Amino acid sequence: MSDFTAATPTEVLQQVFSWIPPLQTFALRRLNRRINSCLTDPYFASLNVHRNIPTSTSAILESISPNDLDKAIFAGPDPYPSTIINQCYTSVIRIVWERKRLQGTIPSAISKMKDLHFLSLSFNDLTGGIPTELGSSLINLRYLTLARTPLGGEIPKSLGNLVNVEYVALNGCKLVGCIPEELGLGLHRCNTLYLSGNQLTGEIPASLGRLKQMERLHLSSNALKGCLPKELGELTSLTELLLHNNQLEGEIPEEFSNLLLLEHLDVSKNALSGKFPTDGFERNGVAVGGRLRTVAIEGNKIDLSEHDVDRSRRAIQRFSY
Repeated sequence: MSDFTAATPTEVLQQVFSWIPPLQTFALRRLNRRINSCLTDPYFASLNVHRNIPTSTSAILESISPNDLDKAIFAGPDPYPSTIINQCYTSVIRIVWERKRLQGTIPSAISKMKDLHFLSLSFNDLTGGIPTELGSSLINLRYLTLARTPLGGEIPKSLGNLVNVEYVALNGCKLVGCIPEELGLGLHRCNTLYLSGNQLTGEIPASLGRLKQMERLHLSSNALKGCLPKELGELTSLTELLLHNNQLEGEIPEEFSNLLLLEHLDVSKNALSGKFPTDGFERNGVAVGGRLRTVAIEGNKIDLSEHDVDRSRRAIQRFSY
């Protein structure tokens, strides 16, 4: 192979190798330096992708089953991700590639999918973090889920630019660092935010109280500290508030009694203390037949001495303390 590649013009090598599917050409780069040089040239990447595009891929608007070329978006070296996206996916609106055993990283070139409304890459083996470009360029995104994918890294502040997003699921992604306050400043249309099951630290940003459309806020099973922000009591559309398995302290704010649509509250296994806000929760769920179905406060040091526990247990389907 070394004699052949040494005596063969670069253009001929590129023409020959360009018919090989991209995922296989990546392995060929390890044969010797000459082949590696030929196969990392932008011209070769463009030619290689063009000759391996399935006929069904042209002008695609939706994809639910990635082919080998699609997998090269994540597994391929530069310039493959941008080349594939430029040739196949600049007009795509919906990508649902869940449980497809995708490996590699989410490339910054994903920013070229500017018409994308729906992106689901959950339950894959992608690593390398969430690229900043995902938030800074995909402003038409409505639905984003990367759940149960071990991406790691921090939540980019740029996700706060997704002003049209309604659903964000980043649970179980091995994320670290703080929850950016920018999420509360920009995600005004968001009704679902799942950040549970990560390694997030710091305090819950008070800015999340500005997300008036929020219905489901899950921040459980992290390492969040500090007090519960009273501003969360301004989320009057909230039906689910799950904050269990953290290191939160202080009292449950009286303002939580404003959450008249709340059905599920779980603040168990924290370090909360003080009195349970009986008056507020009797207005919401006990005294006036509100919507509360479950309340979990066990694993804290909350004072229930002035609270009628038996009454709550009769009125609420599950009251654990």
